[in-house]
Parts: sequence; C-alpha cells; structure tokens
Amino acid sequence: MNYLWLIQANSNKSKVIRENEKNLTMVVCKNYPNCRGTYLDYKVLSPTIMYGQSRIAGLERGIQAFKTDYTMETKVHCIHCGKEYLFKEANVVQFPDDDEPLVYCKHYPECDGSLIDMMTV
Repeated sequence: MNYLWLIQANSNKSKVIRENEKNLTMVVCKNYPNCRGTYLDYKVLSPTIMYGQSRIAGLERGIQAFKTDYTMETKVHCIHCGKEYLFKEANVVQFPDDDEPLVYCKHYPECDGSLIDMMTV
C-alpha cells in the first residue's frame, strides 16, 4: 500500500496506522491515540488545538477580529459551561475547513463555547 505523508516522514514525529480494512490509512502524531492529530489526503481530519506561540497569536487575532476590549488577563465567563477563567487560558482550535483558527472555551472540547460566548466578569 502507498502511504501519503503530509508531514515529515520521520518516525520520531509521526506514524502510519491502518484504521480499518477499507481504504482509510492515516498519518498521525507519534503520540496516537493520546494525541488527536491526524491527516488524510492533505486534510486534517479532526480539530487541532493550538499550543505555544501559535495559540497566543490566535488569541490576539481573536481579540482584534471581534474588536473586544479583552487583554490576556481579562477574566471571562463562558455562557455555555458557566465557568470563569482568564482569557489567556482559552483554547485556539484549527478546524479542517477553516482558514483561521478560532478561539474556544478553556474547557473545549467538553464545552463548545467560542469567543462570542465569553463575557467579561
């Protein structure tokens, strides 16, 4: 079988799994199944939670895009789960068909509250 390597074909960074006996072969994170990072046919199959500098950049883009008065230290309340946290603790999620990552609740994926669902405390 021919494998499609979307990410660097390095066993330290990724591995190939056969999910079933059909035509579904995936390149996944080396930490699979604990990590949800998967690729198939040049598409991310599941949402990817961003970390590090890409997460901070996504939070800053969220502040600018929605023209909020939030800072990273703003305490917010998610109207979906009812929990409070600092904005800088929110998740930044890249969905397969979106160009830009989106800001989601700190408790994503259990809570699907997004930036518009966050209220200042």
